[in-house]
Amino acid sequence: MESKTKNFGSNKMENELNTALTKILNILEMEQDKQYISNADLFDQLLTAFSSDLSSVLKPSGVAKDYVGVHLGPVYDQQDFKLLLKSFKNNQVLDAFYALRIIEDAKKKLSQLPNIQECLIDNPLESGCIVVGDLHGNFNDLLHIIQKYGSPGIDFKFVFNGDFVDRGNKQIEVLLTLLYAFLMRPDRVFVNRGNHEDISMNVRNWPKTNFFNTTRQTYGKYWNAIFNSAGELFSYFPLATIIHNRITERKYFVVHGGIGDQTDLDYIQHKLDRKKFKKVTFNNVHSEHEALEAKYVSDLLWSDPKSRENGHEPLDGCCFNTNRNLGCFFGPDVTCNFCERHNFAALIRSHQVRAKGYSEDHEKCITVFSASHYCEGHNFGAILKFTPDALYPKPHRYKTKVGDVSDDVYVKNENLIKRFKALIQQNEAELSTKFRVYDTDGNGWIKSDQWGEVLSQFLNGNIAKNHLMAVKSFLCECDADNDLVNYRTVFSQKIGDEKCGSFYDKNTMDVVESLFDVLDRNNDRRISVSDAKEALNVVSQRLGDSYLMHNAHEFIKLLGMGKDNFVDLDEFKRTFLKNEEITLSAKEL
Repeated sequence: MESKTKNFGSNKMENELNTALTKILNILEMEQDKQYISNADLFDQLLTAFSSDLSSVLKPSGVAKDYVGVHLGPVYDQQDFKLLLKSFKNNQVLDAFYALRIIEDAKKKLSQLPNIQECLIDNPLESGCIVVGDLHGNFNDLLHIIQKYGSPGIDFKFVFNGDFVDRGNKQIEVLLTLLYAFLMRPDRVFVNRGNHEDISMNVRNWPKTNFFNTTRQTYGKYWNAIFNSAGELFSYFPLATIIHNRITERKYFVVHGGIGDQTDLDYIQHKLDRKKFKKVTFNNVHSEHEALEAKYVSDLLWSDPKSRENGHEPLDGCCFNTNRNLGCFFGPDVTCNFCERHNFAALIRSHQVRAKGYSEDHEKCITVFSASHYCEGHNFGAILKFTPDALYPKPHRYKTKVGDVSDDVYVKNENLIKRFKALIQQNEAELSTKFRVYDTDGNGWIKSDQWGEVLSQFLNGNIAKNHLMAVKSFLCECDADNDLVNYRTVFSQKIGDEKCGSFYDKNTMDVVESLFDVLDRNNDRRISVSDAKEALNVVSQRLGDSYLMHNAHEFIKLLGMGKDNFVDLDEFKRTFLKNEEITLSAKEL
């Protein structure tokens, strides 16, 4: 029998495993996005919805007296930018006063920009433009890009294509670095919004820590002021950038997610108010006009290109993005028609991790993803370089740390594989029925390719059968001699019962008590059904209707309701800690 061997043999097998792990990461990420849209976490939503009401909201009036980090002058200049990079590289935290000032100044500048910016390449003696994809708090990659291509705006113009926060170890550092670079050279540094520049996304805790908790951990009593200001900032980011090379007379449309077959750039540019979309959702949409605008924005930020590799048939056309529950899948015909209609040479997008850091998804659709080793994976990061004389952008890929696939690959990716196995187990009934079609002896053993075919089809082709072969021994008992898989064994050891670490401290408990005080409207030290109803109304107004419960009684029950239909502070705390303990910690994923 084949065991969970850690000796993977040839380079081909290692490459297959790398690709398989990247595909699994994509599947889990999309599943998390989908679950969030319909089933967001109770306490993170409450904290987000009521963050501006908490009694702990404080704004720094100046630099802390005991602050020993870098001091920034009132003018945004190259010298301070270099000091900022050095301090972030050395793991220093920028004082809350400076952080808030950068965010507030950026909001003022960004609010003056159009929904779709134009980045001109019109000087043959200049270097050109660099397009950076998802960074997700990966400061090492951002630093590598800056060291290789210079400070944004000096030699190259830069377009940062969204998803700066969530999941990485230095989310605040990445965000502040980009904002400072933008404030230095707003006519040469362009910042697009991604789907994670959204307050309703910043509360998720998988597979790494989110921007919400990062802000809480980093800035203590000032976290709320910074988080709220950043939430407004995100809605000010432009939705797309057009790179116009006047030397070659070629234009490129740069957007985070993609397009739909109804995308109307004229409407988006001249009539849509992007600042309304602090969160991108179809909840609380009350008219066809509002629904149309929500579709335009969600298509730009959430869409994915169709591909045969991911099992899309027919390949042409446009349909709802069932992987994410927002945006759409758009085919090569949609890309081609869009580019011809607007005279674009290509559509440049990000949004999805790529093993090589980039991919050509359609003839005129390129994906660039700039966070290498995304979520502890083995993917390359990449950028696209546009030079004045080139007809097409040139990708450059990199890894900012050693990323060998070696004997400890299972240990490094154990949590990723566990989460994938848990996803399979959640669908045991449906999958078992499909597997049993091939189990003619009724003993659980079926051919490996049959097992792979069933699972690949179930996952909508988002991972190919040959890539599933590379991870089958981590999921099931296998018989290598006869090329068999025992499908029953994937369901035998359940994942998810164990506690995976906790995250709470004094600052967190202070926030919990403040939240309780806000929900307790009549100050009787209890949360009643009436209080719960009011809380649900506030959450619905501020975050949308996607929520765990449908009525106040269910809400109270989830909070830890006593027999008297009230929740006191101790019950509230216990329920909060229980929810925090079952959240995967940032260190484990």
